[in-house]
Amino acid sequence: MGNERFKIIKVFEHREWLKDAPVKVEKSQLLFDTKKDQTILQIKLFNLSDSIIRSVYLNINCFDDAMDYIMSLVDITYLSVDAKPQSNFGDRQPVILKSSQVANVEIIISKVVFTDDTVWRNEDKNIGLLLPEQLQINTQDNLYEQIIREFDGMSVRPCYWIESNEEYWRCTCGQANSLTVIKCGYCGIEKKWLNKHLNKDYLFEENRKYQEAKLLREKKEAEDKIKKDEEEKAAKADKERRDQEEKKRKEELRIKNVLKKKRFIKRTILIFGFSVISILAFIIYKKILTPHISYSNAMQLFEEKRFEEASEVFYKLIGYKDSDIMYLDSEYGYAEQLYGNENYENAIKKFKALGDYKNSEDMYIDSWYGYAKQFYDSEQYENAIKEFMELDDYKDSEDMVIKSIYNYGKLLLSSGDYSSALIKFSEVKTYADTENYISECHYKMGIELCKDKSWEEAIKEFTIIKNYKDSYYQIQKCHFQIAYNFMSNEEWNSAIDEYKKIDANAIDEDISVAISEAYYQSGLSNADNLSWDEAVNCMNMAITNGDYKNAKSLIVDYNDTIKNNKLASDYNEAVKLEKGGRLDLAYNIYKELPDDYEDCSKRINNIKKYVSYCGEYEGVAKYFKKTKEDTDISGDRPLVTITFEDGEPIINVSFKTYNGYDDYKGKLKDMPITDVYGAPPFEMKTVIRYSSGKLYRDWYIDDDDTDPLNIWVYKKR
Repeated sequence: MGNERFKIIKVFEHREWLKDAPVKVEKSQLLFDTKKDQTILQIKLFNLSDSIIRSVYLNINCFDDAMDYIMSLVDITYLSVDAKPQSNFGDRQPVILKSSQVANVEIIISKVVFTDDTVWRNEDKNIGLLLPEQLQINTQDNLYEQIIREFDGMSVRPCYWIESNEEYWRCTCGQANSLTVIKCGYCGIEKKWLNKHLNKDYLFEENRKYQEAKLLREKKEAEDKIKKDEEEKAAKADKERRDQEEKKRKEELRIKNVLKKKRFIKRTILIFGFSVISILAFIIYKKILTPHISYSNAMQLFEEKRFEEASEVFYKLIGYKDSDIMYLDSEYGYAEQLYGNENYENAIKKFKALGDYKNSEDMYIDSWYGYAKQFYDSEQYENAIKEFMELDDYKDSEDMVIKSIYNYGKLLLSSGDYSSALIKFSEVKTYADTENYISECHYKMGIELCKDKSWEEAIKEFTIIKNYKDSYYQIQKCHFQIAYNFMSNEEWNSAIDEYKKIDANAIDEDISVAISEAYYQSGLSNADNLSWDEAVNCMNMAITNGDYKNAKSLIVDYNDTIKNNKLASDYNEAVKLEKGGRLDLAYNIYKELPDDYEDCSKRINNIKKYVSYCGEYEGVAKYFKKTKEDTDISGDRPLVTITFEDGEPIINVSFKTYNGYDDYKGKLKDMPITDVYGAPPFEMKTVIRYSSGKLYRDWYIDDDDTDPLNIWVYKKR
């Protein structure tokens, strides 16, 4: 399961029962589509009625794992299900959930439409009565084997003891039924039969009878076995007796045959003379008189054109007079008769066997042609094609191959095998009106694909023949159906793209309204996802041809939201900068906001007097020494701090290593900008910020470690 696209989150068993409802929710489960990153609800429904259901409408309430309400889905539709009585349906149609927080669902059957156009409605939108746990039949119960025997041969497996109350009775399959219902809507078993065969008194009595019968049967089987053993013993003894008798009889017969043989030898000597005379007479009859008679009979059969019979006789007489020639003449005459009777298949065999006798070779090929033509005339075009192709250029065989393929294509087309018909027509595309039939094949294939709701594939077929019949219209219709499916799945952008492919002038539907609806729904979806700019763009597209629904008012609302979000974002950024001490940046943002927005005016007044001191500054480092003798003081740095005194920032410079240096303390604006001993300067950057009643200085130096000491002077950037 780890590599599959759909992962099961949770499976729900439904025990709700809605009185007289023709449909029940048998099972449902939450799935996660890893490819599309979305949560799906799969629902398995069951037709409890005796009629075929066309459509079902559901309302779904969604809750999180704490059973707090999240959202509702209204009129989730299962169309063209054609669900037969006592059958499952619906589990192949996913319900897309917008929230990934759904952990529990409540499914309400609101409406059921049957194929006879009758409608069942749940006007009050009741989910139904939650059924309590039903008492299961224990497999260890001493009556369980008898229960199984009672249900032998039935399609129903006994699971529960039947029960009833003032509202319903429950079948052994677990289904609840109204008290007036005589047969279970789920498994079809009758209530009366269940009441009898799941009655414990009845079961006890039937089990007692079964056990008594079983004991009697076992007793009889034991008696039969004893009787059988005795009979086998007696039969064995009888066989041994008969074997002895047979052995004695054979010995007596052997002695008798020896005596008989001696008498035969004597008799043979007496009659030998008579036998020699008889044999000579037989040879004369066999070798001379019989062939003559047979030859005369065969000639008569030949003259009567009974060639098949004559052939059989002459074949037996081969070697006698000219029987071999007459045999060939008879075979040829028989082959001609077969040909004349249009029995071409057997004529082919006869003429082929005759080889080059007379014109058998020509008659052989002509019979073959007649054989192929018979296939053609009987519309067995596949066989006709094969035979005519082997005949090559004999007579019009090549033309007949083309005609056979053409007519085979027409036959396949009329039978509904459009793809095979297309293959055949493509083989002879230049013949007669074949191109028109090719177009018809593509058209029929497109129509069939539409019936199967394979819209993309149908478009491909119709596009090949877009000028044939109403193919161009069918293309637009397919695009519309694809867009409709996208709309049903709430894939608004895909629906828009598909609607844009449609020629509005070639279809009955109002495409402008459809596109507006798609843009409108996309706008609502973007708003749900807080994508306000996209929501505004979509609503603007929805009203290109005038206002659509409440799109204009929603645009105003969304723009107000965008404006308010911008103000809130700027305000929060300014507060963040203020807390970080960057009063200069915060002040500039506050000034751009409306005076009455939040506490902007108050905040501006609070920081106004400190703003001028905060910001980025640049400095130049100057090199100097205490005395000329102190040359090795590299690495020492002054400690620079800023304090706030009497409403002004004060710069303090203290030298950590050499106390003999005079520390500097003075106002920022009075900081000297003079060279000390003329050392070359290098760059330094500092940021002054105000926070919690104090000024802070953050400084960044591009320093040179060879400099013994640095002091900083500043100017406002």
